[in-house]
Amino acid sequence: MYLPRNVDLLQVEELAWLSSPPLKVEIEENMLHGMLKSITAYFGDIAFSDVSMF
Repeated sequence: MYLPRNVDLLQVEELAWLSSPPLKVEIEENMLHGMLKSITAYFGDIAFSDVSMF
């Protein structure tokens, strides 16, 4: 899920826990020229996946 940089990360984590069953969540900060531009959240099986897509 692509999110704006000012998103409340606690709410994103809460969203994962409110699902049934609770989902794992991985939060990634997207930086450009040393500045935070956006947040990407991965939920479920793709969170913390060791498999490279590229």
